Amino acid sequence: MANRETTFIEITPEVLLKAYACGIFPMAESAEDPALYWLEPEKRGVIPLERFHLPSRLARTVRSDRFTVTVNHSLEVYDGETLVGGLYGVTLGRAFFGESMFHRARDASKVALVHLIARLKAGGFKLLDTQFVTDHLRTFGAIEVPRRQYHKLLEAALAGEGDFAALDTKRPVSGAQALAQFSKD
Repeated sequence: MANRETTFIEITPEVLLKAYACGIFPMAESAEDPALYWLEPEKRGVIPLERFHLPSRLARTVRSDRFTVTVNHSLEVYDGETLVGGLYGVTLGRAFFGESMFHRARDASKVALVHLIARLKAGGFKLLDTQFVTDHLRTFGAIEVPRRQYHKLLEAALAGEGDFAALDTKRPVSGAQALAQFSKD
């Protein structure tokens, strides 16, 4: 039996950004697997910002300001003082690459997604990469695009700079402020 040698490359911020710019991303096979693999799927998940579907019940939840949404290299959703949801990702040019989202309260990750979309729209972003499409993301308008089309979208998004701080990053953005970005389509 041949020895299988594994080479580990340190994933620095520079390596990660170059990988994203080429259309690849790292992923483990499971949460327990310490090894990462570079992926470039045949079909890539994206949410077209101009076609984001905002259900009316979720819009009411966002408008109610039941949750407080802050930005600190990620979007965090609080219910009072308790962190109940959020998401994070990587920005490059006018592209946002979603890495992970979570919730501990109903609608918390959805509220984070609405605030992210508002921030991306306000900042002139062109691409929201979700890596893959889940049934959950599909309800918001996520689609799969073939690799060649994805690379065209990526190339266009990398030609320019998005402004993640176009909406305030020092203080929470209200639900009304976030929803105002959706009426600009």
